[in-house]
Amino acid sequence: MGVQFEIDANGILHVLARDVKTGRQSVQEMKSAVDVADAEVQKMVEESVEHAMEDLRARRWIESTLQARETAAATRKALAECSGEIDEACRNLVEQALKAVEDLLAGEKCRHTSGRHSSIKSSADQA
Repeated sequence: MGVQFEIDANGILHVLARDVKTGRQSVQEMKSAVDVADAEVQKMVEESVEHAMEDLRARRWIESTLQARETAAATRKALAECSGEIDEACRNLVEQALKAVEDLLAGEKCRHTSGRHSSIKSSADQA
């Protein structure tokens, strides 16, 4: 059995398989596994651009939420470890800010991937 491979100008792979004993041969074209028309590609690009701002807002919300959770956990840990070394008035301010962040995280909006990331970011910055 002999096999030859050739790629034409259109990027299509041609495979020639030849049985040496019988002399029979077969040529197969190997086109792209994903054969998408140009119009479909254009439509996909347009849809991605159309939803880009929505996707960006969702990403910013998720990143802000994750950062707020990390900050809240670190703040809780620091308060537990250093509570005796912190002035009571300062500790109360930190605990109030931490409660505000935790309340915001527990709210209904945090269960979704959209919302005003600035509200959660500013609460986390205060904590």
